[in-house]
Amino acid sequence: MTNMNLIKRDKKMKKLIYNLVIIVIFLYSCEKEEKFSDFPVTLYENKITHISNVRLFVGKTKISDKETIDKFIKDEEWFQVPNDVEPDYDEIYFYSEDSVKIYTQSFSVRKKDKQFLFYSSRFIQTIGSQDIIRSLMKYTSELLIPIPSPSGDLYATNEVRVGYGSYTNLEMCFVAYKIRKWGGNWYSGAGTFINEFNEEAINTLQPLDTLAIMEYRIKFTAHTE
Repeated sequence: MTNMNLIKRDKKMKKLIYNLVIIVIFLYSCEKEEKFSDFPVTLYENKITHISNVRLFVGKTKISDKETIDKFIKDEEWFQVPNDVEPDYDEIYFYSEDSVKIYTQSFSVRKKDKQFLFYSSRFIQTIGSQDIIRSLMKYTSELLIPIPSPSGDLYATNEVRVGYGSYTNLEMCFVAYKIRKWGGNWYSGAGTFINEFNEEAINTLQPLDTLAIMEYRIKFTAHTE
């Protein structure tokens, strides 16, 4: 191959790479969310979306028998989620892009693409790796401040809540749970948290432990004129 042919080939390759870079930049700019600045903005409860049916685990084994599932969660109001919500009953109020009030509590905001992580302004207590409910959550805050206690494993941390969408159209993630643990000290608890389920928690279950979870989202939207 002559030097002239090599030069022509190099020019074609450079032109091709240049065109590909331009296309990627163009596509990225089209997908990039326009920066929202019309604060403050209030979002109102709008719709419930069920992400999953009730999932039941005994140890690390998933149980599909409906009768067994229904028996375990019987009379637990946390799993009795309605198919719809009362419009405008609850609200989320964004003071700014990094400050929000969810229901009655204040949170700071960390946004990445479509994901919102909300960190409570007030501290909550946790026993770290031994905190059963914390272990069910996909997103948690750092163990910030040790609190003097006989066991020596009590900490202050921030509550973390999770949502997806935008400042005017947001879906908050909810998990209803019931858990019974038989290893070591017996424990039983049920409730909800505004987070996503940590799938790794299944691997920590002992043979006689029982866990039921159900995931759903509540959509909040801003009113438009």
